[in-house]
Amino acid sequence: MKLKQAREFTSSAPWRAVRQEPVGDTGKAPDPHEYVIREWGRVDTDKFHAFCDLIKAEGYEATYVAPYRPDYVMKNIYLELDGWCYWRIGASMLNRERAEHRKHKPIPE
Repeated sequence: MKLKQAREFTSSAPWRAVRQEPVGDTGKAPDPHEYVIREWGRVDTDKFHAFCDLIKAEGYEATYVAPYRPDYVMKNIYLELDGWCYWRIGASMLNRERAEHRKHKPIPE
């Protein structure tokens, strides 16, 4: 996927804001971000997979600790594009947050 197609996909995907409700015993909510699920009817699955491949090919590794689970460090691959940081969770979820609000820490190469 080229950047032009990536921009078209990210601008047309039906992003949804994560609910700011407490998770688990900590009483803390997730960090603000948006997500899209591959199986949602308005999501082009071919473009979804191509964008995931772009994240993997062009992104950088970073760690993240969710406020509701401070004992667990997640490692993801992130791609910054047009002021957003994108990452995937599993095979069917894409996430994004504004780059100026990023909470992850890049892993030095």
